[in-house]
Amino acid sequence: LAKGGKTVYFGDIGPQSRVMLDYFERNGARHCEDHENPAEYILEAIGAGITGHTDKDWHDVWTASQENADVERGLEGMTQVSGKDGASLTPAQEYATSPFYQTFELYKRFNTVYWRNPAYNAGRVFNALLVGLVVGFSFWNLGTSSSDVTLIILAIFQIIILGALLIESALPEFVVLRDAFQRAYASKIYSPAPFVVALIATDLPYLLVAASLCFVCCFWSIGFDTYNSAGNIAFFWIAFVLFLWFCNSLGQLIGAMSPDPGIAYIFMPLLTTILFLFCGVLAPPSSMPE
Repeated sequence: LAKGGKTVYFGDIGPQSRVMLDYFERNGARHCEDHENPAEYILEAIGAGITGHTDKDWHDVWTASQENADVERGLEGMTQVSGKDGASLTPAQEYATSPFYQTFELYKRFNTVYWRNPAYNAGRVFNALLVGLVVGFSFWNLGTSSSDVTLIILAIFQIIILGALLIESALPEFVVLRDAFQRAYASKIYSPAPFVVALIATDLPYLLVAASLCFVCCFWSIGFDTYNSAGNIAFFWIAFVLFLWFCNSLGQLIGAMSPDPGIAYIFMPLLTTILFLFCGVLAPPSSMPE
């Protein structure tokens, strides 16, 4: 292409660029010596670059050439063939692959990313284990008295501090994946929905492990087994898993909405503070204005 995006040659290059060089030499360019770089020779011949200059309009030369006529005939033949078989051609679509295929490939990619960065998920699991042990032994074996019930509520409030840790840890990892997604989305490689579904599917096993460890470390040591029943145990565990998933997704949402990590880290403390203040423990519902 010459200046302005005008075509000066389109076709076979040939061994050692000989076919292309013969075309330019045949139409008035100087001979390309064996020691010269063909690419630099072509740029010099057509007057490209900052210092390039030529008296010949190579676009007009190309338009009038036999090579251009051959290309035009080839394109016309392709158009005629596609017109005859148009009914059997695959309809045009925005993405080359199906959503299921995109989701599956992204799921494999995200697992590879997590495998190459074990500190991220090891940190989430370690935080869950540490919070469960600290809270479990700090509120040891509570009973059913009114003061113990108040301490149980406070213990649950301390456990949800793990959610704040997940919100903060999810942000930097998501920013890396978001930047890769923006490049792929601009190229129409995959759409947002498979990205979200694959990310959730990749995160969920690690969140299940983290929630289960924290649950085992604090449920019986605090004394929740006072209200022991299969239904209560299952409800607490499911609610805790959903809570950790919500916090992880909230951190990713903040990263998706923020133009850069700096803005996200400014906005994140404000949001987490509001959530902790109005979760019903520090400010009971009865004290909140209707």
